[in-house]
Amino acid sequence: MPEVNFVAEPEVRLAARRATHVTVKSPTAEGSASLGGIPVEDMIEHIIYIEAGSAFVCESSAQALLDAWKEESVSVTGTIEVTVLSRFRERIGVFIPTAGIDDDLILQKKVHNVAEGTSTLTLGTAYFSDQELLTRVLEDITGLGLGITRLDHIE
Repeated sequence: MPEVNFVAEPEVRLAARRATHVTVKSPTAEGSASLGGIPVEDMIEHIIYIEAGSAFVCESSAQALLDAWKEESVSVTGTIEVTVLSRFRERIGVFIPTAGIDDDLILQKKVHNVAEGTSTLTLGTAYFSDQELLTRVLEDITGLGLGITRLDHIE
């Protein structure tokens, strides 16, 4: 597995867990997914209302959203000497002692600056807005672009 050597200190974005319990509701059904063993005072609950969907769609959507939101996430963007060897979704070793990172992160984005002989890499968790993530999940499950009518966050 390749390792990355940044030419300057990279930008690091850390995000806390976004949810421990997700409920998806349609006019005719609902489904939930939750992490076990979370004390009530530490629960982070999201309720999503969609325009249409069966119990299967609601349950599957809730689980997919929980999977995306249950872990802390990290994103690292930095410049390295130009490279064309790395492929998207490839795991690359990242060691940044100042941020406490020593992990294999997934390559999300690569931009080359041939004139300067550098490549800018973004590695780690892919970040999507809530609306985009919900749309992607519903499209994956149903094959349709079902709309999200409301997203409630309860903490």
